[in-house]
Amino acid sequence: MPTITRDQVRVPADVMPEARENYIENYMKATRGTGRLMLFACDQKIEHLNKDFYGEGIDPSDLEPEHLFEIGSKGTIGILAGQRGLIAQYANDYPEINYLVKMNSKTNLVKGAQDDPYSPQLYDLEAVLAMKDAGVNIVGIGYTIYLGSEYESTMMAEAGELIAEAHAQGLIVVLWIYPRGKAVPDEKDPDLIAGAAGVALCLGADFVKVGIGGGSICITREQKGIGRGQATALIEVAKARDDYFEETGVYVPICSDGGIVYDHHMTLALAMGADFLMLGRYFARFDESPTNKVNINGNYMKEYWGEGSARARNWQRYDMGGNKKGMTFEEGVDSYVPYAGSLKDNVDLSLAKVKSTMCNCGALTIPELQERAKLTVVSATSIVEGGAHDVVLKDKTPYAGNSLR
Repeated sequence: MPTITRDQVRVPADVMPEARENYIENYMKATRGTGRLMLFACDQKIEHLNKDFYGEGIDPSDLEPEHLFEIGSKGTIGILAGQRGLIAQYANDYPEINYLVKMNSKTNLVKGAQDDPYSPQLYDLEAVLAMKDAGVNIVGIGYTIYLGSEYESTMMAEAGELIAEAHAQGLIVVLWIYPRGKAVPDEKDPDLIAGAAGVALCLGADFVKVGIGGGSICITREQKGIGRGQATALIEVAKARDDYFEETGVYVPICSDGGIVYDHHMTLALAMGADFLMLGRYFARFDESPTNKVNINGNYMKEYWGEGSARARNWQRYDMGGNKKGMTFEEGVDSYVPYAGSLKDNVDLSLAKVKSTMCNCGALTIPELQERAKLTVVSATSIVEGGAHDVVLKDKTPYAGNSLR
């Protein structure tokens, strides 16, 4: 993974001079010195209550909140995001984790038919700073906005004020922005999502995530015909990001969310303009993922389900309104992925392939890869010829090209 130096961190102008070094330090901590953020979201204890953490098919250890912190301490994450109270309970036992405090939250009990979504601010920044002064390793704050809700102005005002206060103290800020409410006919309209990312930028967010419909367990396109090819979306968003950078000097990191099946897809996404990647299916296969390992027809598999599946029970996100309770139809599936062993062994192999491909392109850094890589349209025949063909393989284990063991 490429690294950045402290002088390469772009510090927003609203960070006070005396807080610049704090901001740079927090940014380097959150990105592990790479300039790319891997966020472990643990705020669902309020958002989804208990149903996602206890029941049939769910590992019993998921019921214990400390399990989240155990995962965060063992994995190579940038930050663990959670509510202030949750972090306060366990931070002393896990001081090595970088924490991001989620400043607002709501449950999923109030459905869209009752009221537009509103996630109120739970505490002010002073409470967060008091924890930081007490020794908790807090590097930033986060806030959720429902764009299109009749309460969006309240949430935007709260977020704007918190961002200004956080930057003044040298903290980074992550915004979750979901187009949602009676005024939003299609939450997954690509133009609307792009507009939401722009709102996050205008409010002062330090990171923006993009992507829809390309995940292995996402069936939104199949169900609704809505979505955009991940490659097309990524290339177009990256171009808009680069144009904005030339105009303003502000660089917005892009996360490519969905569509990664094989290791070489990671390199393709980076070449298309992504700064970092969302890898749900990839990580779901490993020992460290918090799902059950099961034996299916003699093969070990790991459970993996989509946010839009009935099993996820995320009814508020997919609520159609009216008096009907629950999801009208699914936009995700409940599935299995092939068990692949330990995270470290697989990540080392995947990174080796990414680095080798970059060398083939004459690139030592991701920016060089994005500049030098040539993306071309190929035929179906060319894709077949790119793998083993016209031979009988000695075993059926997918060869190294796929890293699916």
